Amino acid sequence: MVVPMTDDTQPRRPPTLDEVLQEGPPLIEPQNDDDNDDAFTAGGPGCVIWSLVILMLGIISLMIVVMAGAAGWTQGQRVAQRTVSAAELYFVETQYPAIQTDVADLNYELLATRMAFLATRTPGVPQMDVLRATETAVYLNVTATSRSVINQQLTLIPQNLAEGDRPQAEQRLAFLATQTPGVAELPALQATATAYRTSPTTTPTPLQAAPTPTPPGGFDLPTLFTQAQQEFSIGAYADAYNTLDLIRRVDPNFNRTAVEALLHQVLIAQARPLYNVNLSADPSNPGTLAEAIRLTDLAEQYGSIDDLAYERDIATLYLNAITAIDAGNHDVAIRRLQVILTYQSTYKGADLNRLLFNEYVAYGDAWALEYNWCQAEQQYQQALTLFSDPSVSGKRNNARDLCQQGQTAPTTNPNLPPNETPVAPIGVPGT
Repeated sequence: MVVPMTDDTQPRRPPTLDEVLQEGPPLIEPQNDDDNDDAFTAGGPGCVIWSLVILMLGIISLMIVVMAGAAGWTQGQRVAQRTVSAAELYFVETQYPAIQTDVADLNYELLATRMAFLATRTPGVPQMDVLRATETAVYLNVTATSRSVINQQLTLIPQNLAEGDRPQAEQRLAFLATQTPGVAELPALQATATAYRTSPTTTPTPLQAAPTPTPPGGFDLPTLFTQAQQEFSIGAYADAYNTLDLIRRVDPNFNRTAVEALLHQVLIAQARPLYNVNLSADPSNPGTLAEAIRLTDLAEQYGSIDDLAYERDIATLYLNAITAIDAGNHDVAIRRLQVILTYQSTYKGADLNRLLFNEYVAYGDAWALEYNWCQAEQQYQQALTLFSDPSVSGKRNNARDLCQQGQTAPTTNPNLPPNETPVAPIGVPGT
């Protein structure tokens, strides 16, 4: 289309509708996309910057996860350690009744195993001296009984061989061969038995009298029972018990009523003097109380123990309290001593109120080691209701002040000597 020349000096008139329709829509020049991309890129952060930001966020997230895991692991270790310590103390305490059962059954092998276990505990298990004495007594008891049986067999084997009862002799020799330690007389008896075995067999005459029936196991039980009665009458209670125990092992039904009645008397006679201990010098050493309790328990299996029932119950409570004291379990020790104090204030010369006072003070010190001043004040106050003591009053006043101040973790414990490292004992919550 030819555009007519116009005079630029004259005002322009607007185009008519027909002219607009003939010329078409105005042309719009396309923009360069590359220029737009460059302009956008220049206006914001690039890919490298965004990559660094994402990397830093990832590192921070990873550090948070690691720190949280470390904190959880540390807390878990502490909880596990406390759980293991509590379980260890409980397991040790459960060995005491089991040991009593082993002693009652004369099960020396299992008793020795339990004692070996307790000997490995750290700190040392209380009452080990008493338990070792009991273990020795059981060993001697078992050894004496075993030796009595062996001696009986050594006496009867030559008689069996002389009477031509070779099967019975062989059976006795087989029994002796199983004994540990070995029986010194066994080789000579085996050689004698071999000589009898290879010697010509003599035929007894038809009129020969029938041999006297052999008692069960080769033991003359009526004679043994008479022997036990004689031993009891002269005060040889340990020997009488061993003889009666041998009778019961050979034939539990032999004269059962009389045997058990005599056993009951023997055990009561053994137990009664063992309760007569003096604890005034050392209340933490119960002496023979554990053995007295064991013998009383055995006697109860064969008859009434009315005259020793109270002695046994108080002795048991006292032993349990001393066990808790030695273990540093102050809370349990306090409760057990309070039970005994409902019956009596002293026991065999031991001042129970003084023991309770000491445990209250020790429990207060334990709370102070944990910086729990409010609980420490309560324990010191309980101790002062029993006895007046200036040092405990000072501890009580100091704990009260710190409790009122709300102080929970001072840099030093004023109740400790200088340069003393605090160690929380067993029996304090949170340890």
